Amino acid sequence: MTFIKSISTFISLMTLFFSFSLHANFEEQEKRVFEQTRTEALNHNAQAQYQLAEMYLMGTGVEKNLFNAQLWANEAIKNNYADAYALLADLYLFNTDPYFKNHYVDARKLATTAANKGSIRGKISLATALIAPLSGETDYKKAIALLEEAAATHQPELVYAPIWLGVLYSGVGNVPVDTEKANMWFAKANEITFEGFAQAMASFMFSGQYHIIEPNKQKADELMKQACEEAKKVGNEFYCQQAFN
Repeated sequence: MTFIKSISTFISLMTLFFSFSLHANFEEQEKRVFEQTRTEALNHNAQAQYQLAEMYLMGTGVEKNLFNAQLWANEAIKNNYADAYALLADLYLFNTDPYFKNHYVDARKLATTAANKGSIRGKISLATALIAPLSGETDYKKAIALLEEAAATHQPELVYAPIWLGVLYSGVGNVPVDTEKANMWFAKANEITFEGFAQAMASFMFSGQYHIIEPNKQKADELMKQACEEAKKVGNEFYCQQAFN
């Protein structure tokens, strides 16, 4: 599952808590927000351009379109919007065929720029690039430091900081396995989302459908089982479905 798909899964899960009519109203509201954002983006509003790129990336209020996401991220970059560098880095890191290694290298450069410009999202993007061999020499120590800085904000939109920390402490590269720390970070991520979400996303990281870390089917399966058990505690069996196991 790609970064975009994982975020889309998160959104889809959230909608399970609403009735059909509320969901329909929610979709209409998203479409209105998209149109308003697009109008502002066309008027050269850098923040709106970034938000529009995010909407195309996630399929919020509009059909998902990676090409348009890239175009609008570049427009925001022209206006020196720091988070836009991170968004474009993420787009390359999670949606590029590994054959095109130059995109992974470019992603690290973009993420570095974002972080240097003060983007917290950029710190997560840079940490991701630093643990991805395709983007260059790995630096797990620096990646952990960046992720801890981002995780300290406790912002739901930065939930991938504690999730990546949980993944790293599950045993990636030269990071020793520390189950206690991994579970601590997964718990922190679940606190700002919902039970089982962090372990499920970590499972996808290890599944092989990303090209960030080395695939490990055993860890992927173990983490999805944990996601199932955690979610069941609150009556949610979504991660226990056959499609996830």
